[in-house]
Amino acid sequence: MPLSIAAWQLTNLSALGLTAEQASAQAFLVTPDGTFGGAECFAELMRIQGDPLHRLIAWGMRLPGLRKLAAWGYRLVAKNRHRLPGGTPSCEISESADQTTK
Repeated sequence: MPLSIAAWQLTNLSALGLTAEQASAQAFLVTPDGTFGGAECFAELMRIQGDPLHRLIAWGMRLPGLRKLAAWGYRLVAKNRHRLPGGTPSCEISESADQTTK
């Protein structure tokens, strides 16, 4: 499946069933199978890669205990993404947006 990656600010969010508030809070993957946000977005990306290792990682990320750990890790990285290499102050998540991802 070919992927198209775009900044949410340059995307017709309403056509994807998303709002600016949702898109500013976490990454999304929109596929014919559904819309996946946050850690689920990355689990689904691993699943659709097709090779056994990525599928195993996706399966593990969706196990009940690991799902919570993956979601926690995603929120930690998302909250600090402006500190990562290449990050800018515009990458910072506001407190109100952070609350919508919990």
